[in-house]
Parts: sequence; structure tokens; C-alpha cells
Amino acid sequence: MALLATVATLLAIVAACGRTTEVAEVTIVPEPLFVNKHSGTFTLTNNPAIYLSGLGQNSQTARYIARDMRHAHFHPSFVGKPMSGCITIGLNDTINPELGDEGYLLEVRSNGVAISANTETGLFYGYQSFVQLLPPDVRTDNYRRVVIPECTVLDKPRFAWRGAHLDACTHFFSTKFVKDYIDIASRLKINKLQILLANDYGYRLPSEYYPELNATGSWRPQRKGAEWEAIVPATADERSNYGGYYNVREIVDLVAYAAERHVELIPELSLPSGASALLASYPEWGCRPDSAYAVQVGPCWPRHNVLCLGADSALSTLEHIVDEVVALFPSAYINLGLDHAATDVWERCPKCQAAMRRQHLHSEDQLQNLLAAKLDSLLANKGKIMMGRDIDLALAGSSTVLQCQSGIKDCQAFAYRSGFVVLSPDEYSFDTYQADPRYHPSAAPRQLTLRQVYNYDLVPQGTNSHVVAHLLGAQCSLPTERITTPHEAERQLLPRLMAMAENLWTPASGRNWARFRRNVAKCKTRFETMGYSCYEGSFKPLFRAHNVGNGQFDVSLETEIPNTYIFYTLDGSDPTELSPIYLGPIRLASGTHIKTLAYHNGEPREGIYEFVIGK
Repeated sequence: MALLATVATLLAIVAACGRTTEVAEVTIVPEPLFVNKHSGTFTLTNNPAIYLSGLGQNSQTARYIARDMRHAHFHPSFVGKPMSGCITIGLNDTINPELGDEGYLLEVRSNGVAISANTETGLFYGYQSFVQLLPPDVRTDNYRRVVIPECTVLDKPRFAWRGAHLDACTHFFSTKFVKDYIDIASRLKINKLQILLANDYGYRLPSEYYPELNATGSWRPQRKGAEWEAIVPATADERSNYGGYYNVREIVDLVAYAAERHVELIPELSLPSGASALLASYPEWGCRPDSAYAVQVGPCWPRHNVLCLGADSALSTLEHIVDEVVALFPSAYINLGLDHAATDVWERCPKCQAAMRRQHLHSEDQLQNLLAAKLDSLLANKGKIMMGRDIDLALAGSSTVLQCQSGIKDCQAFAYRSGFVVLSPDEYSFDTYQADPRYHPSAAPRQLTLRQVYNYDLVPQGTNSHVVAHLLGAQCSLPTERITTPHEAERQLLPRLMAMAENLWTPASGRNWARFRRNVAKCKTRFETMGYSCYEGSFKPLFRAHNVGNGQFDVSLETEIPNTYIFYTLDGSDPTELSPIYLGPIRLASGTHIKTLAYHNGEPREGIYEFVIGK
């Protein structure tokens, strides 16, 4: 019996190690600039040879690739010369102008795989595309051989700035989640991650110069279970037991982790408004130094806790804070907020009013603009570029980057003055509902589906070419008023981050919703097998009615999620799985009521939706 059990075990091991699978299609998100699938195939074994050309085994990219392949149950070995069946990864001897700094050429042939680029960043992105040629469950299933189609992929990004964002103040997130976020972003070829590290809800940076920023400003009373709008302010005797901050070692580690994945980590502070955490630590920095400032625990709008701009020490205080930030982050950019504050506090402050008179200023907005100009100069002298959110047009300069939270048309005057723009529009705010609010966890009170993100037009037709030339790109935002855990954050990001990534990487002419809808399902599976959480999506039918004349309309229905069946009725009754199933466009008269019910994986999803034809 023992012998039989041993034999059975060995057979099971051999069977598991001997599994072979074949991938039929080239499915890459974001969609590459050019893809040509050929007729042959290449077989990748679970012990592939890798030949490096122009970079060493200890380079960041080579170390990343070897480690990532091992996580997928492959056992790569580096070889000293190219050979049949190996994966060649190499920097171009001569710069290929077609690829730029981030492009790559991926060639899969029957005798091997070649990834070439002008830079290590391009090689990293080429590798990410190669990984997506493999089965999406490659991390959970141990394949001995994977057969993939021969293909040629020539690729480079549409925009230089492809950004993501995390609010680590309103709710504090561990370094593990920040690393997970970096991983998710980099696999989608997103190259910037901006982290909000100081605002009304906490100070998340280490500070040796101002230790109270950590002892006091990094903590606040805990609030559990309450809806954001229902959270009540803290009382004077409450214990501050929620929050934290990243220490120097953790930030250095995060910066290095991001750099290995070719992601630039950009710090963001909310100044001079959103300063509750700073003022709770050092009340003398405010216009009312005798006030009982506190780190905020819930909604606080408009922002009345603002730094005093009339104090002689105001600029030197901010300079010390900026110095600490600059020392921690090698990024070329620092976002200081600088969006307009509630000015009534400055209007009542004798020191602010005296400063305005000395500077011959006529408004409190001008006082803030003067501070921003000084900070811009300060950062420029340190070799950094200042960013700000919706800052005054008067601040535009060749070194300033405007993070615009509206559309590109609202940035035209800024761009005309040679300022550069990064869009962070509402269409990329991922704290919102992804489906009907009745079937989605609590979120910001606006619906933003996967398709809406995908279809957002960053550059509407007719946009001035000078403005386009000053558009660096765009980024999503992830406010965390209603997001308290990594699981919730991942589900708000995925799959919408995939749609945003394709919008920023792929030229408008190369995007196709029907193809993306198919590809995103495979991409979601890939992320889920890595241990990340993805939201399923909206099951409300995408309803279209094309007027064909004489009061008749051709009606089409589909959902975001493939393999979903839609049952419908036209007689006013509620549909069930026994009702007619939608198979293609239906011709219906104006005024007809159509009710729908979606089924996915054998179960009804969400509820019954009703549409009126011609309305």
C-alpha cells in the first residue's frame, strides 16, 4: 500500500510538472501601438535561458525580470551568448527614434523571443507585454510548457505622464499596500505615483526639524463604521489613536522599489490650506495661535485651518519642510497643493493684512500667489519643479506644472503662458461608484463606470496644438474618505485603472471598446491570481437606440462584462430566466418599455432595469 501511495504521488507530480497550455491570442493591456500576429508559435519551457545585451545581470531590470519569472514558476538562467529558444533582452546599440525613451520592440519567433529598446524603461515595458502573452493564471498554475503565438509588437506611449495617485492622509496605508499599488501601476505601464502625505487629516512624512508633526500631527481619534458625512468632530478629551507616518527607512525603501519598476514617486502636500495637522502640532503657524487646532477626523469644508502668510517665519518654516521632502524624494516634482483656500481667516488676521500692505497687494489671493511664486523659486533653486492643483494662472511659468482637476479647455490660458499641464479630471476620480449605487459599496456620490473611463476624451477635437504640446498627460485620483482598507482601494482602482492606462498609452485611433472589453477580463484574472482584488463591474445594460425612421428604433444592449446574458420583456412584466434572451438588435416602436435582467455565471446580477424607446 505504501508503495502504491508513493507511485501515485510521483505520477501526480509528473503530471503537474508536465502540463502544457497554448495561448491563441495576443492580448495586451494597454493596447500596443502596432501588433502583427504571425502563423507560427514559440514554446516557452519552465527553465528558460535569458541572454542580456547591453545590461548586466545586476541591473534593476534584469533582477526584476528574473525574480518576476520565478514568482510565475519559471526557473530562468542567464547565458553568455544567444542560443535557440532563449529570451534575448537588450539595449539597442544605435538609438531607434521610433521607440523614444519608453518604447520597445517585442518579437516572438519559433526559435526565441527578443525584447529590444533604447532604455531600460523600454525593456521593462517590453517584458510586461511579454508576460501578458502568457496564460493569466501563470502564477497559480505550474506550467511546464507554454505555447504562445509568433508576433511582432512595436510600441511606445501616447503621453509621457501616465499617473496614479493615493491619498495616504485621510486614511493611512501601510508600505505593503503602497508597494502593491506600485506593482499594479507598473504592470499597466503607469510611470508616476503621486502620494498625498500632508493635509487636514494627518502628516505622514518623518520630520526631525519639527518633531511635533509626527508626535501630534500624524495622529487623530479613531472613527469606525460611520459614513463619511456623518462623522462628528473630535472632542478635546478624545485619545488620538489612529494614523501614523512613514519613517525615513520606509520612504527610502519605497522610492527604490518604485524605481526598480520605473515608477516615479511624487510627494504631495496640501499648503497653505489643508493645514490642520501642521497647526495642531504648531499652533503658532496659524492666524489664531491661541485656537485649539486639531487634526481633522471627518468632513471639513471650506478649509479654514490655513497657515498664516503674514508671519515673518512663514516662508522659513515651509522651506524647512520642503528641505526634508527634497532630501527624501529624488523625484523632479513636488506637489505643494496651492489650490485656493478660504480667505476669510487671512482677511481677519492683522499679520496677513500688514503683509499685504507692505507688499502693496490688493487681495488675499495675491498674498497666496506671492507665497506660491516664492516656493516655485525655492524649488527651482533646489533643482525641483513645483506642481500645484488649479493654481492661479498668474503663476504660470516654464518650470511650473498645473495639476488641473477639470478639462483641458480650462488649462488653455495656463498653457499659453508656457506652463505645463497634467490633467486629473473627475473622469479619473476612482473613489466613485462603478455601478448602480444600489449594488456597489459606499462611494463618492457620482457614478463612473469602466466604459466612461475608457471613453473619456483627454484631447477633444479642435484643441489648440500649442495647448496639446504643453499637456504632459493625466493621472487618476484616489481620495480615501470612504476607502479604509487595501482591499477597498484595489477594488476601486481595478479594473478602471486599466481603462485609464490604455487611454494614456494608446493613441485614440488605436482604442476599441469591444476589444478592450474582451481583453480586460483576461487582465483582471491575471491581477486576481497575483492576489489583488478587482471589482466585477456594472451589469446595467449599455442601451442604444438608433432611429431608423417612421417611429422605429433599432435597440442594442450589452454589459461591460463578457459572457453576460440579458433577458428582457416588452409587456411590462418583470423578466426572469424564462423570458426572451437578447441575441442582437431588436426593432421597436417609439414609446415601447423594455425591462432587462442580467445573468452572469448562472446567477441574476444587480436588478431589473427599464428603458423607454425614444426617450
